[in-house]
Amino acid sequence: MSIESYSNSRWITRDPGTGTYTDDINIRNKFRSLEYHWGPKANIKIPKEDEFDCFRLNYMGDGHTLIFNKNNFLGYAEFNGKRIYRKISIHDGEVLIEDFSNDVDLEEYTSWGEHKMELKLGFLMDIRG
Repeated sequence: MSIESYSNSRWITRDPGTGTYTDDINIRNKFRSLEYHWGPKANIKIPKEDEFDCFRLNYMGDGHTLIFNKNNFLGYAEFNGKRIYRKISIHDGEVLIEDFSNDVDLEEYTSWGEHKMELKLGFLMDIRG
């Protein structure tokens, strides 16, 4: 997943995320899915695609910054019509990510994605040939 933050005509941060360079659409879509990545899981149904563009995320609107200062960020983005609000705070060396989305059901965060090891290995095997 990528993270981009832009404010007052300048980039604050840009992280393109992990590249998924494969011609296998099933592996690529699994790797790009919300289900694959660790963190709070929003119960949002995104339509399956039969073709893809490596440089575009479908069903996602631009993110918007509401608050940005030295230790806090609050913003939102829309995923398939559902608005997700997140606050990121840094205090005493700890990063706290809070979700304020009332219009989506979130599952509890319980792992770092280790249960997806089969998918990770499948992706590695695909790119290594």
